[in-house]
Amino acid sequence: MIRKIPLIAFLLLMVSSTYTLAEEKGPGCGLGKQLFAGQTGLVPHLLAATINHSATQTASITTGTSGCDENSVIQREHEAEVFVATNIAPLTLEMAQGSGERLNVLAGLMGCPTAARGAFSAMTQARFEVLPLAEGDSPVVLVEALRQEVKGDATLAASCTPVS
Repeated sequence: MIRKIPLIAFLLLMVSSTYTLAEEKGPGCGLGKQLFAGQTGLVPHLLAATINHSATQTASITTGTSGCDENSVIQREHEAEVFVATNIAPLTLEMAQGSGERLNVLAGLMGCPTAARGAFSAMTQARFEVLPLAEGDSPVVLVEALRQEVKGDATLAASCTPVS
């Protein structure tokens, strides 16, 4: 039973990530998107995203079929959300500290050039208490809040080009 705990934790993480991203932005590309094309709501998106997590999405991205672009695994506007979803625990710590490798990567995904990444890190530390970082908060909501913070900061607004 002890050996199964990491597997169960991994599966729960995958399902929760699929659920959150499917609910917020839709199923992405792949066979699932094709099967549920035109349908809205959580259930069709969750089913489509679950199908897309299978091997069919990898094949679709590689071949450029089923609505996927072989040159773009993740649409540019969703890169930050996927990054946050997969790195939330260490990223939260780095935001509180105001520095770190993941925070630097996030700044780049948010459109901040290398010269502005220190200011981005400082902003996340200064605004840490008001950012939506509670357990259960969506990565989509956090990324949108960060985009708003970048727009509201004179230095970052002048140097960063947020992807939206």
